[in-house]
Amino acid sequence: MRIELVKGVNLNIIPSKQFKTTRIFISFIKNIESKKELAERALLANYLEMCSQNYPTQIDIARKLSQMYGASFGSSVDRRGNYQLINFSIDYIEGKYLVGNEDLFSEVIEFLKEIIFNPLKVGENKNFDEETFTRQKNNTITYLKSIKEDKQAYATAKLRKLYFDNEIQ
Repeated sequence: MRIELVKGVNLNIIPSKQFKTTRIFISFIKNIESKKELAERALLANYLEMCSQNYPTQIDIARKLSQMYGASFGSSVDRRGNYQLINFSIDYIEGKYLVGNEDLFSEVIEFLKEIIFNPLKVGENKNFDEETFTRQKNNTITYLKSIKEDKQAYATAKLRKLYFDNEIQ
């Protein structure tokens, strides 16, 4: 089932009784026009995954996920041609498998809203936390340098260059 929440924002629901967990998957899709924009959005996704105002450290996020019976959360960045997708996903256990049939849906949605819309900002100017941002920037640079060592990722990057005419400059 697909529900248009507002123009350009759709909620896709795929009901299943096959699994003991529920997955919520959110994608932000944008046509990218430059490598700079590509890098900025990738860094943003990495930063948002690490901290927020109410969960300023990875330990705080891990504690919250643990309180939600070991929910798993992550972000990823993907490209399809000149479109970049920033993805957030969370898996959590169905309430009927918990003592008292506790429904975690509202708590999970609040967690996602916090992570996506309330990033950790510090100081008078309310900038991103410098230490966390620098760590994520260095991790991204290290990953990009390592792509040549990962033959599958390197082949995918080269294939993408051959396949798409309008490769981002």
